Parts: sequence; C-alpha cells; structure tokens
Amino acid sequence: MPESPPSPSRRRWMESAALLAVGSAFSAKAISNLPWPNPSKVTVVQTPPPPTPAEQLVIDTPPPAAPARPTGPPTYEDFIASFALRHIRPHELINPHRQTTRGVKNSLPPQHLWSKMPASLFVADEIRERLGRPLNLITSAYRSPAYNKACGGASKSWHTQNTALDLVYEGGPKEAYAIACQLRDEGFFRGGIGLYRTFIHIDTRGKNATWRG
Repeated sequence: MPESPPSPSRRRWMESAALLAVGSAFSAKAISNLPWPNPSKVTVVQTPPPPTPAEQLVIDTPPPAAPARPTGPPTYEDFIASFALRHIRPHELINPHRQTTRGVKNSLPPQHLWSKMPASLFVADEIRERLGRPLNLITSAYRSPAYNKACGGASKSWHTQNTALDLVYEGGPKEAYAIACQLRDEGFFRGGIGLYRTFIHIDTRGKNATWRG
C-alpha cells in the first residue's frame, strides 16, 4: 500500500528539524574552532580587602595644613599631630627615636615611611580609650635597621617598616592585650599582637599574628 505524502504541517516540522540539526552542527564546529585560553597564561586579579576602621580613620584625615609662614619642610611631629589622637601626643611617639643601644642611636623614620604609622596609633589610642587607664610609655616605634640590629630585633621586624608599637599601659599588659585581641576580632585592624611581661606589641602589617614573648 503506497504511503500517503506528509501533511503540510508535518512537512514544515521536518524541514525545521533538519535546519536545526544543520545549525547545531555548524555551531558546534564553530565553537570547537574558537581559541581557548592557555591556563598557564591566565592572570588572576585579586581584589584587595576593604580598609579596616583603623585604616579608614587614616584615609579620612586631611593632610596637615601648611603654616602661614613656611619655615622649612614638614616635620614628623607635625604629621602625627594632624591625626588629632585622643590620648597620644606626638612627643610620646617621638621620644623612643632618641634612644641609644650598644652605642647605636635610633633615628626618625624616613619620610616615605611616615604614612605607615598612623593606623597603628589609632589602634593604640582605641586600646587606651577602652582600657580607661593611661598609656604610660611607648617603648619602641620605628627602629632604623642598624638600631634594630643592636636591639637584637628580628631582621624583618615590623618596627623597621614603621608599622609597630611596643606599649606600656597602666595596670599591666594582660588587659591591654585582651582589648587588642577584641579589637582585631571586631575587624578594627589586621595585624600582629604580642604579649610580653611588661608591655604589648601591636602592628598593622595587614595579616594576623599572635604570640607571647
């Protein structure tokens, strides 16, 4: 019995299916001919983390105003004063730079390192605020490489990068250490915290580290 010809609607469906098959084959071939990136040459761009509150305080502080009658280049003390810390005066930070150990005198940080210190100062200032007791002494801040070596400091000490502070708070170091850890847990800063017999160390190196000396 001869087969009846397909209906117009079925014919149209068969034609569409054929065109679809040809198109799919063409697309697959075209895609297979596309150049694919070499995995070994792919560059992964890492987005830096957002600034911590301590870093944001530095960003939000306007630069020190020029004196009405300039008498010379800006000083480190002027730079620190521009951050208007609540509890820390510029001279308290400057004093450790006058120290001498084993015949080697410390120095102020070079100007290109000035901007590394304020975030750590904001951390020290916030510890003092929450502790409710005075910061008696900053025993160490920036150390020149020669002075750091005379002190027996680590060769890559964060003191030589002007990001570290050794702090003596009234009442002993343990409570100040606990507050520093709490601040870091809250995200106020990223950095190192060290507990010693009479002082604590803090720095804003950008990654967390904790130790006891």
